[in-house]
Amino acid sequence: MSAKGDTRRRILSEARRLFNEQGTRSVTTNHIAAAAAVSPGNLYYHFRNKEAILREIHQAMIERAAAFWRGAAERPATSEALERTLYLLQFFVWEYRFFRLEQNALLRADPELHRRHIAYHAERSRSLEAFFAALEAQGVFKTLDGQVREALMRSFWMIADYWISALHSEGRALNRKNVREGSLLLRTLFDPHLSGSRKTRSGE
Repeated sequence: MSAKGDTRRRILSEARRLFNEQGTRSVTTNHIAAAAAVSPGNLYYHFRNKEAILREIHQAMIERAAAFWRGAAERPATSEALERTLYLLQFFVWEYRFFRLEQNALLRADPELHRRHIAYHAERSRSLEAFFAALEAQGVFKTLDGQVREALMRSFWMIADYWISALHSEGRALNRKNVREGSLLLRTLFDPHLSGSRKTRSGE
């Protein structure tokens, strides 16, 4: 990796860390530059403004999500695979928790980011649909009515996207333990649709 690539990657890494810790509104490009140990001018050489940094982090999130669901698809379609996927998903969400907390505001503020996020949502929905279909084909899920399957997937994404916001609105600490409770909510959502002998465990 070139020095230019290293600097760019360090800026993005520090920006994501600061956004996660302090929120995007409290973090300026000067804060990011200082954390990344670069001058403000050097930061602007790589990114025109904070909006550009946010878009790049969002793109990295999209690519990580694609890799996550590719990995899920490569595992055998079993109840254990479902359990592991739900568990690992919470750690992925944690890494980009600022976006989950501020998603609506960020998308309203940047129409281009919103456009990209709509495309991302469509792609991950296709990935989840394929994951469900494989579990259904292997008898992990009962045969699902089309409307039920669609509602289940929509509920899945609502929990995955807004669980952190719910924690925040309830005044609960944002830590890995609490965020990981999202996997229990998702398991509870799926349990009625699992084959009788394949019920998921109730906790970690």
